Amino acid sequence: QKEIVSLDKVEIANCDAILAYYKEPARGSRMTGTTMEIPYAFDKGKLVVVVTPYEWLSPWVHYHSHRIFKTLEEGCSFIKKFYDKTRVE
Repeated sequence: QKEIVSLDKVEIANCDAILAYYKEPARGSRMTGTTMEIPYAFDKGKLVVVVTPYEWLSPWVHYHSHRIFKTLEEGCSFIKKFYDKTRVE
């Protein structure tokens, strides 16, 4: 289990942005990786974009996300435009 988390942290450290599909874990599920990775990436200075079908999200998700979208296409488009604007030629 420590190896999984350690590898996830390395992957986050080596990326420019996180595109997270956020959904509530199923009742009784212990799957919390995404909810932990969002604030971790944010605190490491990564661009955090969340895609979710939900209207209501925890204030923690809002605080640690730069943008939240309903569709994957919107999230990907935002990231592309963000980096097109910041690219130095």
